[in-house]
Order: sequence, then C-alpha cells, then structure tokens
Amino acid sequence: MVTRKMPMILSVVLFLSATGCTEKQVPVCPVDKVDHSPFDAILQTCVNCNGMVDYKKLEQKYEGQLRSYLDYLSGIDVDKLPRKRQRLAFWINAYNALCLQQVLDLNPERSAYLEDKLFFDRRNYFIAGRRRSLNEIQNQIIREQFSDPRVFGELCKASRSSPPLRAEAYRPETLAMQLDQQCRLWIANKKHNYLDIENNRLYLSAIFKNFAQDFDRLYDNPLGFYLKYTTDPVQKEYLLTHQPPRSDLRTQTSQIPITYLPYNWSLNQLSSIGSADDR
Repeated sequence: MVTRKMPMILSVVLFLSATGCTEKQVPVCPVDKVDHSPFDAILQTCVNCNGMVDYKKLEQKYEGQLRSYLDYLSGIDVDKLPRKRQRLAFWINAYNALCLQQVLDLNPERSAYLEDKLFFDRRNYFIAGRRRSLNEIQNQIIREQFSDPRVFGELCKASRSSPPLRAEAYRPETLAMQLDQQCRLWIANKKHNYLDIENNRLYLSAIFKNFAQDFDRLYDNPLGFYLKYTTDPVQKEYLLTHQPPRSDLRTQTSQIPITYLPYNWSLNQLSSIGSADDR
C-alpha cells in the first residue's frame, strides 16, 4: 500500500490547531480591580474639553505611559472581573487607548489614517491575553456582550465625526453617569446631531444608520435615543408632539424625517493654533 504524505503546510496547520497554538497569547491574571488612573492622566492632559486630541503632546510626552497602560491591560483576565460594569469600563478604555496608540504608530504622516483601510482590523497589540483589533473589541465583545447602544457615544474612532473623546478614563463606580453624560454631550453637539424644527427634520450622525439594530433594540428607532438624551426642553416638547407613542414606533412612521450626516474621517487632531474645527 502506498501511503500519501500529508503536505507540510497542512501538517503544520493541523498540529497548531490540535495544540491550541494557532494564535500567540500572553499570560493573564485575575484581579479584583483594574487601575485606569494612568490612562486617566493621559486623557486629562492630551484631550481638550471638546474631545480633540493633542497628538503631538501625546507622542512627545506620554507615548511611553500609553504603551505601559496597554501592556498592563494585556495581562488582565477581564472575564474574571466580578462586575459587569468593570468589564465594560475595561473594554471602552482599552478601545480608546488602542485607537490612540495606533494613530501614533502612523507617525510621521498621521494623515495616513484616512488612507489606512486596515486601521480598525490591525492586531498589533495584546489586550486581555490576545492580539485584538478595534473592530473585534467593538463588534464581537462590546456589542455582543453588553448590548448597550450608549457605548457609541464613548468609543472614539479618532475621526472628527466620531463622538468626542472624553477627557477622563471610564471607571466602574461612575460608569452609568459617564455613559449618560457623554451621550448628552454627543447629542447636544450640532456637528454630530441636531434638530431643525423650522424645517421639521432631524439630522443625525451616520453612526445611527450604521448601527441601527443596536439602537432599535432598546429605543425602537434613533429618534427615541435622541429624545432621551437631548437636554433642550424645546426640542423635547417638539419631539413628543411629532412622533407616535413609543409602543407604536415600530409600526408607525415618525412625522419627523431623518437625514444622516456625511461621516468626516479627518483625524480628531487639535491644531497648534486652535481653529474653529477644534471646538
């Protein structure tokens, strides 16, 4: 009988699969609490009140600290954190820190961010024991495990059309307040969302269109989310009188048409002079 030899590449693949070595991992340790204070210090220093980032300062003075924070997160067994809010705060901070680091990696031409088609799929850094991409953290972890559309107001994609980056780290003990506050700030920013009462039209971030199913799950439609987080009493009154009751939102058409704003992928970089775009 002639025995056919298995091709070398297939042999290696099967061996790696059988031994669980298909992907390099780093050891993780269970902890009761994650220290986000190093990232908090970075954000307070390098992010202005409008969520714009001073990447020059970040690179020159804090990149080592940012890398150390990511290294620290790489060894955390996040699944062993005792509370759900601890795990969610971990992943939001991990996403934002990783995004900032990947922008720095584009140095010296950070404008390359606009042209980097793989930016959100790169897996250059370890988070919680494995190499993770931004898309994996957002879609396979945060969206699937937590089902909270408020996170779209917290995840900064380093672009001018992404929600403003909060100038502090997210903490489990204040997470609910931070999530709500950031969503109110996002909705109130007319560069991202606004209600044109005179022309009866609601203009929303394209994020509401791209992740419609997430908002529909809890708010039935984007208008419901906008109504919850707008702080303008005139807008609230107008919305309440021009949309069907919440129980009918799925079956009735709102009287307020929605237009989704074009997404601006320009880097959320604080200019050296401080232009109107930084506000």
